[in-house]
Amino acid sequence: MKKINMFKRFYWSLLQFKKVSALRIEKVGKSIGFVFFLMMLLTFPYAINLTLDATQALSSIEKASETEDSTFTYNEEEQSADEEIIFENDSLIITTVEDDFTSKKNILFLNHNQGMLKTPSNSYSFMYSSMFSEGETFTLDDLHSELANFIYVLLILSVVTFYLLSTTVKFVEVSLLSLGGLMGNKSMKRNLNYAQIWKLSAYAVTVPSIVVFIYDRFASQQMISGFLFWIGSFVILYFISSFVPKKAK
Repeated sequence: MKKINMFKRFYWSLLQFKKVSALRIEKVGKSIGFVFFLMMLLTFPYAINLTLDATQALSSIEKASETEDSTFTYNEEEQSADEEIIFENDSLIITTVEDDFTSKKNILFLNHNQGMLKTPSNSYSFMYSSMFSEGETFTLDDLHSELANFIYVLLILSVVTFYLLSTTVKFVEVSLLSLGGLMGNKSMKRNLNYAQIWKLSAYAVTVPSIVVFIYDRFASQQMISGFLFWIGSFVILYFISSFVPKKAK
């Protein structure tokens, strides 16, 4: 079989099930590589969403630092500030009280020994001790600079962790799907062994994985995402397998 790039494999796994069925004769390394490729594609939106969310929150702090000249002194017992609400505008609240704000604004909590930046989508906790020395006085601009460095390192670690964990889970799902496909093939009687079914399963999970990824990002109820994935994966594996010739009698 001629060399087929990953993008073409991805396209086939979306629409061309007959062509996918021919990939069963390839080396298993090609299918393994496709799983890594698929999860990399699904990691991109996750990384972009995290980055945009953090960038917008940090930008609101930077703009606030241009007009807010309050200073803070870090010590391990208390963090000095005269007011509970230090700053508030259309996009940001800076407060020393960790309250249950219902606002969709970014919220920067400044407690006595640690802080937390809460965005509409995520939250980032940080220790003053990792940014400032005991007794050091700092401004909002100083905090913004330190916080930006901290958050961007955290984003990189989060994206890498997400990719590794989600890829590991996907390999487990492909293996379980191939076991189900092996049992189902007893009735279909297609000329397939377990290794070939595993290869086809790696492509069968493409559409369900994308659907579940989108569903989990926008749906308020995520309890049926597993049901959608497994039903979709088994149905697609069935269609792919149906293009494989039956065993010779």
